[in-house]
Amino acid sequence: MKWLIATAILAAAGYVTSVIKSGEHDFSSQLPAAVASRQCEPAAPAYDAETITVSAVIRGLLKTNRRHHLYRDDAARNALAAEFVQVAREWDIPLYLLVASAYKESTFRPNVAGKLGEQGLLQLHGPAAEGCDFSTTLGQLQCGARYLSASAKKCGDLRDAVARYMSGGCNPSEGVYAKVDARLLLQSDLEQAAAGSTATLVASAGNHNM
Repeated sequence: MKWLIATAILAAAGYVTSVIKSGEHDFSSQLPAAVASRQCEPAAPAYDAETITVSAVIRGLLKTNRRHHLYRDDAARNALAAEFVQVAREWDIPLYLLVASAYKESTFRPNVAGKLGEQGLLQLHGPAAEGCDFSTTLGQLQCGARYLSASAKKCGDLRDAVARYMSGGCNPSEGVYAKVDARLLLQSDLEQAAAGSTATLVASAGNHNM
């Protein structure tokens, strides 16, 4: 009898070992549901320091609008910040010009629409919106950066590029340039805030609330 029991134990051990090696059995099904679900949760994305700084700047801009989902949702804000960084690098556009524009145009709301058919984070319409993918925030940022990049080449400098972005032409009225300069000032202030300490960054960015 002892011999039979020992044989059975060895056989069972051999079966378990073969199953583990083959990966044929999902042992997570034997775990409590809470433990199994935690094992399946994906790890949070790792973001570089620049992305984390952009995320903090965005939160600072929204400090008087604390019901905004990006103020409260760190994961969503970090993901959007990563897209800002990616697009600015790809199109060689000043990072905080993109951030300032998205803040002023839509308050970082990708689904907002304007009276003239403007769409997305950067409120693009007309020729600027041709061929754009408005279904994702990345597509919206890519489209806006593409138009700013083309405008800089067409108009000769960044100030006139922003003027074209706002008005459709490289040499608009002085009234448009006043808005352009305000946008560029916000860009500059955000760059300075980003270069400062984390402790003062949110407060500095928040001075430009709409």
